[in-house]
Amino acid sequence: MTLIAPRRSSNTATRWGGYTYHTHYVQAYIEKPGRDIRAFVVGDQTICAIYRTSPTGSPTRHAAAVPTNCPVTAELDTLCQRAAAAVGGGILAIDLLETADGNLVVNEVNHTMEFRNSSAPTGVDIAAQVARYVLETAVVRV
Repeated sequence: MTLIAPRRSSNTATRWGGYTYHTHYVQAYIEKPGRDIRAFVVGDQTICAIYRTSPTGSPTRHAAAVPTNCPVTAELDTLCQRAAAAVGGGILAIDLLETADGNLVVNEVNHTMEFRNSSAPTGVDIAAQVARYVLETAVVRV
């Protein structure tokens, strides 16, 4: 990944709001199989994962991606746990990409997870897992 940041100068204020003023992150394109993986981490467990597959090749909820169960392998679990630990853990949705050579790459870590269409294909009651975690880790202050 490469960071492209604007050069600060006396006329920077005149460009405020334009694309030339903003910071941009550029990363290499990853050829993927028309799907991505969303894994759900609650506490120290990767509770389930789904493939998000789209006929358009853009597997996002905006492209009407179809969710199907993705097995949580040891490799997927380890990568998700490491990504979760890097941001302090908790309740997270981690988006991963599969590379052409079969490796997994973390694309994004979300602190607010969208799981409405994920419980049915995985068979995991994600909302219940989240509620259980919150109740187990809540601190009561009087």
